[in-house]
Amino acid sequence: LISLFSLVVTIVVLLFGFRDTNVYGSSENEGSPIIYQLALLVVLAAMVIKYIGGVGGWFQYHSAGRNVHVADYNTFAVVEDELELLAFDISASDVHQGGELSLVLYWKANVVPTRNYQVYVHLRGEDGTIVGQSDKINPASYPTSRWDISKYVADNHTISVSENASTGLYQFHVGLWDHLTGERFLAFDVNGWLLGESIPIDHTIYVTE
Repeated sequence: LISLFSLVVTIVVLLFGFRDTNVYGSSENEGSPIIYQLALLVVLAAMVIKYIGGVGGWFQYHSAGRNVHVADYNTFAVVEDELELLAFDISASDVHQGGELSLVLYWKANVVPTRNYQVYVHLRGEDGTIVGQSDKINPASYPTSRWDISKYVADNHTISVSENASTGLYQFHVGLWDHLTGERFLAFDVNGWLLGESIPIDHTIYVTE
């Protein structure tokens, strides 16, 4: 709020500074300061809208029920009866050792979350070996306790695969946890069956040399 207030004060000062100043010193350009004022007003309005929109979640994606139209793959899992994983995108199905993959998770709160969850993504082999991971304090870079239950969010992750990863098949596992207590929260599938402390993403990744 302090930063926003400082920004507003700065722009207002600039606006009034231009009001009585002819920066060109010529009668032909007497209208130019007005143009600058209008431009600054537009910039100010855009910044205020962006700030308020960020706090209020205006620019998060809307969803129709549990259907995420922009996603490539649909899925479903629920954590703590509060957050639902509805869909995901994966940049590729194979990756070289030392390469990178992008994973987008589409979450939605079905009730107002009671806490701020943290999220982790592990790329695991069949033996449980983790060869790449991503961690975030705030899924979708926005505190979960402030999520709007009428909207879903896109949670972007970049996973760097270890150069020492063995070639073979791997799978992403996603989980929510509390970084203050270390507690990992249980996930359940659409039928209410326990998935465990992480959600397996139903898409096989092949690591090559």
